[in-house]
This record gives sequence, C-alpha cells and structure tokens, in this order.
Amino acid sequence: MTTTEVIQAVSNALVGDTTLNSWCTAQFGKAPSVFLGIDENRPPAEEDYPLIAVVGVEQVRGQDRRELEWRVFLGVGVVNDEITQSGSVRTRTGCLQAETLRELAENALYRARLCDTESAGDASGESYHPLYVSYTTVTVRALKSTRRGLP
Repeated sequence: MTTTEVIQAVSNALVGDTTLNSWCTAQFGKAPSVFLGIDENRPPAEEDYPLIAVVGVEQVRGQDRRELEWRVFLGVGVVNDEITQSGSVRTRTGCLQAETLRELAENALYRARLCDTESAGDASGESYHPLYVSYTTVTVRALKSTRRGLP
C-alpha cells in the first residue's frame, strides 16, 4: 500500500459511508464534501459544508519495521449559527455537530476496515462561530509487502 492509496481509501470510505451520509443529510440536507487538502488562501465556501478534509498525512517506515504506518490528519467542519437555550445553558448547535461529524468520520474509517485502523486518541475542536471545526488523527497500518522493495 502506498500513501496515495491510503489517502484514496480514506476519501472513498468517507464518501461511501451510509451512516455518515444519512446523518449529514438529516442535519444539513446534503452529504458532506470531502476535500483532499485545504488551501488556506482560498478556504472552502459556505456551501461546501459540512466538510471533511484530509489535512495532512505522515508515513512511518524503515528497514527494521515489519509494517508500514500512516497518520492521517482529518479536519471536519460545519457552519451553523443556531444557538439554543435550556435554563442557563446556551448551546451553539454547530459545536456539537462538528464533534458528532468527527466521530462519524472516524467510525466510517473503522467500518471500511482500512488495514488495521485505530484512532490515535487525540481530537480537538475550534470555534469560529458560525464555523465549527474538529480535528482528529487516524492511524492506518499495513504489513510490509515481501514482494515489494519498500523500506
């Protein structure tokens, strides 16, 4: 497996996941846009949200390793200016939606069984009301091919 194949498998798993698409359609009226990379100088337009982006990838490999490993950095974003209030608690709906979307994206990759996939356990969220973003790192591992000469 190559880095390009990992990135393509991740994007295909996200686009094809029915649970993820159903939730986005129920919440936003459409499936999420999947981006491979983000141009900070020309950020996605509001109509591109909800959005899941592969914002980076790292590969770990070497002669003494029996497996190849990639850390795929995902960012998800939603645009929602709704604020609800229950008693003295004010909730920005987009904040909760971004975290749910992140978890659904992670779960989509688990369901796709991309090699040995696990969450690296670090996730973070940011608020730029009405834009809400959450990030995660997913680790994909594959045994080295004995037929290929990859280090």
